[in-house]
Amino acid sequence: MSDAPGANYSRIDRILHRWAFAGIEIQKSLADIEDRVYAAHIGMAPVTAPVFITSLPRAGTTLLLDLVAKIPGFVTHTYRSMPFVMCPILWDSISRGFRRQAVERERAHGDGKTVSYDSPEAFEEILWKAFWPGKYHSNHIDLWSATDRDAEFEEFFFSHLRKLTALAPPSAAPRYLSKNNGNIARLPLLASIFPDAVCFVPFRDPVDQAGSLLRQHRRFVKIHADDAFARHYMEDIGHFEFGAGLKPFAFPALPGTALGSDPQGGDYWLEYWIRCYTYLLSSGGLLSSAGAQVHFVDFDHMCETPLPAITAIAERLDGGKSLAPLRAEAGIFHPAVHYAAADIGFDAGLLERARALHGQLMQRAINFP
Repeated sequence: MSDAPGANYSRIDRILHRWAFAGIEIQKSLADIEDRVYAAHIGMAPVTAPVFITSLPRAGTTLLLDLVAKIPGFVTHTYRSMPFVMCPILWDSISRGFRRQAVERERAHGDGKTVSYDSPEAFEEILWKAFWPGKYHSNHIDLWSATDRDAEFEEFFFSHLRKLTALAPPSAAPRYLSKNNGNIARLPLLASIFPDAVCFVPFRDPVDQAGSLLRQHRRFVKIHADDAFARHYMEDIGHFEFGAGLKPFAFPALPGTALGSDPQGGDYWLEYWIRCYTYLLSSGGLLSSAGAQVHFVDFDHMCETPLPAITAIAERLDGGKSLAPLRAEAGIFHPAVHYAAADIGFDAGLLERARALHGQLMQRAINFP
């Protein structure tokens, strides 16, 4: 995990991964078999108040995931879910005989964050990619609207969440927890499918977030040039955020601007940042369909004042009932890395627009003094 996604995979692991993703319909078929074989085990319990953490990458989504995952009763994917993510019960029963020890390693981002096979991770995008292939184009990914309902997908998704619950330790009120940056493009649809969902959208200072996106893109371009499997791995699991397989979401263009053609430059990422959060603050993005369910989180402020922020998040999760286990995790927060705008060389006009938009996001964010 320290060198590249899938870097710790053996040759057999890589063969298994390629086979699992060579025809995603195989995984769908196995999931259907699960539905029948494990029907009594899965049950038909309602999927209640799922939590979705999403944003552009480098906004603190992983840290928020780690925080909420500490609350008893939440279920989510982990690295052990790979590669047969779509049929979790079958894969769990098969893989138990040869599971590896959960050893912490630095993840591929080179940001000091360590993970193990038991760490929660974002593999939900595999499901969306399997059921919505028409949204994924060669150089971009379309957005989802509140009316993009699909009965087959929703039946599969609800069953999948029940399977994750069936594999988890018993809980009086199990809840699904998702960290998926891809959901930034489909929040209105998620709010339509799950009227009781709770969504957190963290954001950072635009210079810092765009600077971090640029750094990660350059890093993964090199990783993918050195290891073709690393690129295949990321594309298979639906991570197109940066690297050689970059596919931006098709957020609406802004008057007088055009997304730069060179993601090796900072203006590309600053413009992308502006497009994304402008869309989220627009009626088409959130306010008309999912505003009450979506909570913006000023991640910079959260790192500076973790205890008040944790209190505010617990209140929105369950009326504050989860505050005790969350308070114990306050030590995981630390100041984010800062970038100098002058060093990156952002366009002055773009930077001014980004600063203004950042102010709007701060006004909409959860209040934690």
